[in-house]
Amino acid sequence: MIPNETTKIWIIYLQVLKTNETEHLTNVTNYYLSKIVEQPAFYYGRIPNLCYLAHGYINIQLVCIRYEQQQYVESAKYIQKAYNTYSKLSEGLSQQIHIAQVDNNFAKINWKYTGKYDHAAKDLLQALQIDRNNVEIFINIVLIQASAELYSYTLNSFSTALLIIEALNETDYLSYELIYREIGQNLCKIEIILASIIPLLASRGVSRRYLLEDLANEILYEIFEYLDVYDIYKGFYNLNKRFQNLTINSNVLTKINISIISKSNFEDYHRNILIPNQNRINFLRLSNPFAAEIIFSRTRLVLNFIRLEKLILENIQIKHLYKICDNLIHLRKLHSLTISISDYIESLSLIFARIFLLSKLKYCKIEYQTKNYEEPLLTIFTEYDYSQIQSLIINGRFPFDSFSHLLCCLPK
Repeated sequence: MIPNETTKIWIIYLQVLKTNETEHLTNVTNYYLSKIVEQPAFYYGRIPNLCYLAHGYINIQLVCIRYEQQQYVESAKYIQKAYNTYSKLSEGLSQQIHIAQVDNNFAKINWKYTGKYDHAAKDLLQALQIDRNNVEIFINIVLIQASAELYSYTLNSFSTALLIIEALNETDYLSYELIYREIGQNLCKIEIILASIIPLLASRGVSRRYLLEDLANEILYEIFEYLDVYDIYKGFYNLNKRFQNLTINSNVLTKINISIISKSNFEDYHRNILIPNQNRINFLRLSNPFAAEIIFSRTRLVLNFIRLEKLILENIQIKHLYKICDNLIHLRKLHSLTISISDYIESLSLIFARIFLLSKLKYCKIEYQTKNYEEPLLTIFTEYDYSQIQSLIINGRFPFDSFSHLLCCLPK
């Protein structure tokens, strides 16, 4: 019985890959629900994972069709179905490569159909940690960056994707075409931005010849206000000594927002920008898990962030979070903390105990996910847990029995 059911699933899955017809896809979905999922054989071996994978793909196809038809309510319905299906798949899979595919599809949903670029980037980073040589994941990352108008990040990521294709000796001409087309489009957008700046400078009597060299420092600082700090660093830092000094002395370096970036690029950025300006930074957002580990894992490095007031840490692994929180105690001006944990957690006690030790904290948002919804989530508050936090946002499952104890720890 099991081989027969497996054969049925594969036949239907191959049919799905070859069609975009709404009626056929709907019939296939109904077939899964009525003929396969409800049968005893479904609960044995690899059949559940295979069925969820195909079923999720069907819903993604239906999302695309309804979106193209501008039937947005219907599209949103299938997004939710796809999300629920892939959630089941990610919990039950034994092979991590399939989990990477799931995260990649989560990202497509968040990026293409809800516009949640940060959520999409988070899903793709998780996929990339599992499957670092997946060109499709890199391409999706750069498409998200392009949608968010992070053009310098986009060009760097496209370069990485090209290197991966060449290293694998693949003749993936479609990927080559997509990458080069997107590079051209991003360069055009950068040119458009520069073209809009030139008339403004001309109105102030600035010559287009020797344009950069003729600009006064005040005008350059004004331009910097419209650029991301990483763009400023990549575009100006290595031009000459004057621009290097302008970059270092710019007030924009007090607010650092680092999105998706390779580890080698971050280490270069950390060495030349972050370390020289540690004592000036008052806002810091880190999206890569290795970034927070590099910056906050050593106490002597943390002590230099004497003006840091707001910190956002995304995609943090729980094994690094405890050490990072222990070192954050030394930041006397830190009053706002946002944490997004990338892996599953089983206990909140140690996390909240460390957060409550941050005496100056007024605002805290923590986002996490749990793997098993049936077992109780361990959360114990002691008489020593007490915090000055005035606004606490918890985005994750929290045990109801511990809620009153949590409130007792937050008198304000």
